[in-house]
Order: sequence, then C-alpha cells, then structure tokens
Amino acid sequence: MQLSRYIHRNPIETTIPMVERLKDYLWSSSPAFVGLREPEDYLVPALTYQLLKQPNPLEDYRHYVMRGVDEQTKRFRAKGNMGRIFGDETFKRWVFDELMP
Repeated sequence: MQLSRYIHRNPIETTIPMVERLKDYLWSSSPAFVGLREPEDYLVPALTYQLLKQPNPLEDYRHYVMRGVDEQTKRFRAKGNMGRIFGDETFKRWVFDELMP
C-alpha cells in the first residue's frame, strides 16, 4: 500500500512538482485507481483495493494517497534508504528467503 501511494504521489512530491493535482499527470495510473478513467488492461486496481480493506475503495484510496507519506516512510527516506527493502521485519525476511536465496 505504501509503495502504491509513493508511486502515485511522485508527480507532486518532487522538488519541483510536475503538476498541482495528481489527476493532471498524464503518465499516472492514479486517475484509474480513483475512478476518473478506465484502467488500462494491464492495470489491476482491485488488488490494491483488497489490501486497503475499506468499504468505498475508490474514494478511500484517494483519501489514503492524499494523506501523504506516513511517518515510517518519512524516516526511512530521510536515512537515504531508497534502494533498500521497505516493510516490517516479517516482510523483509520473506523477501530475502523467497526472492534472494
């Protein structure tokens, strides 16, 4: 979820924002995730909605993204950890055990 939010916020989180509103960034899938346009065939927002576990996925996802980055992510990024695995210890162990044997 945090990765999805991070990706969708990129156009407004850059040093000089690319757009004022996320829906105005042409190369973003954000409008499809919040119901402003039909998703491309390769895009499956339903998987993200399942992780969100909220009753109104389109609106709730928009609110989730617009709340901005959480404190854990801010601390992680402030340490220069952009190339590292982000998540709790269980997730990190899974990545190393399953994907980097």
